[in-house]
Amino acid sequence: MKEYIVEEKLKINESKILECHSAVCILPIVENGDILMISKMINKLEGWDLELPIGDVQYKEIPKEAAIRVLLTETGMFTNKIEPIGIYNPKGSSIDIIYLFVATELMDIKTNFTCTTDTHIVTLSPNRLSDLIRDGVFIQESGIKAFTKFYFLVR
Repeated sequence: MKEYIVEEKLKINESKILECHSAVCILPIVENGDILMISKMINKLEGWDLELPIGDVQYKEIPKEAAIRVLLTETGMFTNKIEPIGIYNPKGSSIDIIYLFVATELMDIKTNFTCTTDTHIVTLSPNRLSDLIRDGVFIQESGIKAFTKFYFLVR
């Protein structure tokens, strides 16, 4: 598997985490280079929506710990190879800061992990995800930021 190296480490101000609503968004990359995503049913009329794993940073938790926890709870996957790739400040959102991470060397440790009937784990090639972004199908802002930051600036 190709090694992904982040040249510039993200400096995290831990006191800032307590002052604002923080979240993490993870770009999980499986062994063959595809991206692990979550497909959720929005409602019967709108159909399915694609997302990268995203979740809140809990009290007294640093973003990297939150990213590992969110990856595990949303996908059943674990990794020790999770690196920061940037920060996103969404406008007009209740979330003030989203810490962006890339996760590789994923291990399926929740072997009997089951999603709800309205949620599925899928993998897409980077080219396919790029097409979905271009076509307006993949619209998760933090996911687009993580994808473009990693594939166009970091990698």
